[in-house]
Amino acid sequence: MKKIIKNIPYKILSRFKNLNPENAISLFCDPRGGSTWLAETLNSIPRSTIIDEPLHLNNSQRLKDLKFSWRQNIPENESWEEAKRYFELVLKGQSFNRANCYRNTVSEVAKSKQLILKIIRGKALLPWYVKQFNFKYTPLFVVRHPFAIAASQLSHGAWNYQYQKFEIPDAPFNDFYKQHDDYLYSLETKEEQLTALWCMGNNVVLHHQENDHSWITLNYENLILEPEKYFEQIFERWGMKIPPGLMDRVLNPSTTTVGKKKIDPKNLLSDWKVKLSKEQISRLQKVLDYFEVDYYGTEVMPLIPAQEIHLKKAKT
Repeated sequence: MKKIIKNIPYKILSRFKNLNPENAISLFCDPRGGSTWLAETLNSIPRSTIIDEPLHLNNSQRLKDLKFSWRQNIPENESWEEAKRYFELVLKGQSFNRANCYRNTVSEVAKSKQLILKIIRGKALLPWYVKQFNFKYTPLFVVRHPFAIAASQLSHGAWNYQYQKFEIPDAPFNDFYKQHDDYLYSLETKEEQLTALWCMGNNVVLHHQENDHSWITLNYENLILEPEKYFEQIFERWGMKIPPGLMDRVLNPSTTTVGKKKIDPKNLLSDWKVKLSKEQISRLQKVLDYFEVDYYGTEVMPLIPAQEIHLKKAKT
């Protein structure tokens, strides 16, 4: 009952909002890939509201009715009007709820003119997504070292569950998983499975011919080390001025960071080497090898800039 009552203001706001979907800012990241930090930094934009994980199945009956999977793939040329309609409602501000708006106050949500969609587990549908809407602000695609993400997930309570062998989701377009069925089922640890899913989602986007054109592609590592440079590039592509106070937020930890200390970029990028054993790193490297991921490896920094990966593939 308390949950229903707390959700009432957002339901009311959803009835009156009618924002232009093309004005929304979309962030595509991996879980523990810097999405919260990035969204909270961009929330410096005046009258903006963060829409947190609009693809979270536990917070959307509509997605469950569409039989979405947790990491739903949609082939870029597919026509799926029901899925497009779902995103349209979110982008218009007509799908507010307490679960996806909790990072802002009700008053801020009511006054908002700019939505910031923090999308994790949605990378495999990005090429389709950008074809559905003519976005004024090019979506952001951020890729972080898979070993760093695995280490962060293992130490976070949200991933404190008993490991189970991978099962093909009963969802549309699940051939995305079926082609790797035997391999995915063979994986023996949680971190291997999570890394395999990381590879599948990121490969779709990074090897795409529109990489860094229809979306802005960034390495998390570079963004952390040189935030001023890359935020300037982002806002220049958007045709916006960097809002006052944004750079002051850059070194603040996200609200999901354990410990909440000021960010030390070098330690943040390399701590996976301490958290993961040599055996774990070796196992994860074999996962990268299977999926032919050569843009990250056992080094802390990316081996190939994320913006250039599709160019390498084109040459070969």
